[in-house]
Amino acid sequence: MRKFLGQFKQQAFIVFLVISILLWFFNRLGNRFTTEIDIPVHIVNDFGSNVWIEEPNIKVGCVAEGEGRTLILYKFGLIPSLDILASELVFLQDPDTTKRYRSMIRPASVQRVLTLGIKDINFIQINDSSLTVNVSPMGEARLPVHSNIKIESYGQYMQVGQTILTPDSVNIKAPLILLDSLTLIETESIHFTRAKMGINGTASLKIPQNVISSVTSVRYSADVTSYTEVEYKLPVEIENLTSNLGAIIVPSTVDVLIRVPLRSYHRQSSQLPVASIDYAIRHENLSPLFAVKIDSLPQGFDIISYKPEFVEVFFEPIHK
Repeated sequence: MRKFLGQFKQQAFIVFLVISILLWFFNRLGNRFTTEIDIPVHIVNDFGSNVWIEEPNIKVGCVAEGEGRTLILYKFGLIPSLDILASELVFLQDPDTTKRYRSMIRPASVQRVLTLGIKDINFIQINDSSLTVNVSPMGEARLPVHSNIKIESYGQYMQVGQTILTPDSVNIKAPLILLDSLTLIETESIHFTRAKMGINGTASLKIPQNVISSVTSVRYSADVTSYTEVEYKLPVEIENLTSNLGAIIVPSTVDVLIRVPLRSYHRQSSQLPVASIDYAIRHENLSPLFAVKIDSLPQGFDIISYKPEFVEVFFEPIHK
């Protein structure tokens, strides 16, 4: 029994000793210390920067002062990365005009951003050995926005004109080696069916990798209304015909079927479309057949079909 009690007291002493040490240790962690730590940083490439950071995740070594419980979390890597905008950093080397290069971030700019982002640590010194990164110079361009918005109207309804995007172009920045290959920015794919009225909304932009856009979405609007179909018999006119030639067109008229919005039906008799051929094309193709084109359609009018699509023309000189 005495032996058992002796072992129990010995084990209890060890347990209480460990608890006391832990309590002392955690109490000490409330004090302020100065030590070296690594701060995980994610550099966010943003529109205000003139360089593109190739490797945005770095660890910034520094000498810092703070509470022990905070510093030990950084020591063991238990703190998530701090996001820093690339435009907030200053680079010691001037940007090359075309090539990728290695550049060092000015330690003072890193210290300033860290001080603003982490309030409970006093940064005494930044080790510049961890501040060298691969960067590429960036260029800027304005690209048109291409709509991937598809609208299918219901029954006797039609879309009047094109889908309008606002804005219809955006400013982008990208590494110079990539900039020349960019021609447009596309919207996300949106599909409407059985539309009977105007459509409005917001579409996200599909930003390519390593590209920064001034905006990430655009507004779109489309006019949908009911329509009727109207037939026209139009005389065929000749453009660019020289003054010393006369012409006989066979056939001399074309039948055109046009889709007309009902709200614009009263205008269809006062604003007739024009059927024409271009004499200048004869000199290029030397063909007796000329393609007919339909011009001067009022806004919102759509051509369904027209016949014939080609006419034959006989020319004769005019004697004065």
